[in-house]
Amino acid sequence: MKIASSSFEHWGEGADDVSAFILCGGQSRRMGRSKAALTLGHNTFLETAKQTVVNTGVKNLYYVGQKGCDFVDDVPFRGPGAALINALAQFIRFSTLTTSPQPKERASNTVLVLPVDMPLLTPELLCVLLKHARRKRRSVYFENECFPLVLYNVKHLNNKLQALASINESPSIRSILKAIDAESIETPSRFKPSLMNVNTPDDYALIS
Repeated sequence: MKIASSSFEHWGEGADDVSAFILCGGQSRRMGRSKAALTLGHNTFLETAKQTVVNTGVKNLYYVGQKGCDFVDDVPFRGPGAALINALAQFIRFSTLTTSPQPKERASNTVLVLPVDMPLLTPELLCVLLKHARRKRRSVYFENECFPLVLYNVKHLNNKLQALASINESPSIRSILKAIDAESIETPSRFKPSLMNVNTPDDYALIS
């Protein structure tokens, strides 16, 4: 697996206050098979996403999706927006109930969200979002992209997202970003190739 260059700086300080959600995909109709199980080099997309998160220095990692994930969709196949809102509610409820002192069991204030079908994401790119969110104290994403994104002050955001879900059972990620007043930041040109979504067999062929 290709790891970021020596110029990359780990998220480091405050990493225990950050959690990461990997959205593991739904029906994958256009691909025709599970995108999490697709391979890039010697690793599956899911393994690749996990390693990318680990290489940012974020230690608290959760899988979101169907049976077997940490946070399971209560009603599957309603899209990534519904899956994210449901996972965040479960995460906050779980964190509120537990009294464990371990970092993974504490309520994180910040959640990094990435889908399994963006295998070219880099730790450096994710750290740009995380650092911007911390500096601005605001949820952020790259312009013209829905993912990856950083949710800041998640307990506060949860009320807004539950309100959105009450009027739309399958909200888009765009509608979520609008509801939480997330900030769009300019995408550094060097990162643009890394933001490729692999949704179809033709997309997959481009990176295989």
